[in-house]
Amino acid sequence: MGRPAFVHGMITGALLLGGGLFLGGWSNVREDRPGIVRAERVEIVDELGTVRVVLGSSESGGALSVRDRLGRTMLIAGTGPGGGVLVINDAETRQAVARIGSGGEGGECSLAGTDGVTRLRLAGTPAGGSMHAADRAGRTAVSVQVSAAGAGMVETLDAARSAPLVAIGATGDGQGQIRVNGPDGQPRTIITASERREGQIYTFADDRRPLLAFATDARGPVIRLYNVDGDAAVALDHDAESRGRVIVYDRDGIGRAIVAQSPRSRIIPARPDGDAPFESLQRPD
Repeated sequence: MGRPAFVHGMITGALLLGGGLFLGGWSNVREDRPGIVRAERVEIVDELGTVRVVLGSSESGGALSVRDRLGRTMLIAGTGPGGGVLVINDAETRQAVARIGSGGEGGECSLAGTDGVTRLRLAGTPAGGSMHAADRAGRTAVSVQVSAAGAGMVETLDAARSAPLVAIGATGDGQGQIRVNGPDGQPRTIITASERREGQIYTFADDRRPLLAFATDARGPVIRLYNVDGDAAVALDHDAESRGRVIVYDRDGIGRAIVAQSPRSRIIPARPDGDAPFESLQRPD
């Protein structure tokens, strides 16, 4: 997972703080009027003379450095090319563990471990917010974001390959969807709702051919098994009279239906037309 763009501004600000920003002194202090003191640099020290707080200016604006009892910088607040910047360092490693600033399109916040590797990044843009959580190597493992259409999405990834494994979100028409991918990133199972708000579950082969489908529609539940060509081979449903039915199709799409009927079942012709009314199948041999 890459570091946010505003980090470069914070690094620049930190260099300025450590360099020309704090090289000045009180030599240019002056009082233009009572109650106002102007200086290029202000240092606040403790009883031992250790600098604890430094106020200064740089080419990009003002800056504040807060240090511990050993004089180590623990917090830097200032201005960078994109706006305000706040950096918090770890006391032991002196690595930056938290950064808050203004990015190119909105606010950004990153949290890192004591090794300096970013583990969590939050960002806000005109389209919406996003959150990326990383593994020990800084690679994205979980992503939460808002699409340009305003729909939310949560993804878990194979961090080593940056490949999404599970995604929970919404389709373009606003229907909920869960997608489970294989190691190649291709979908193996999709749970979704159709435009008519009907539930559907599909399983797929490596080449995205459908293998099995569970669905519901206005006529009731349907189970379909597909052949190697991706065409329906077997369908289980019920007819208009709520009688159980099994439809078996050949490679040419010609099928027969077994319909439960007292005192015995009967076989009738069937068509592989998923949208055809069930009543059209209710004709005797």
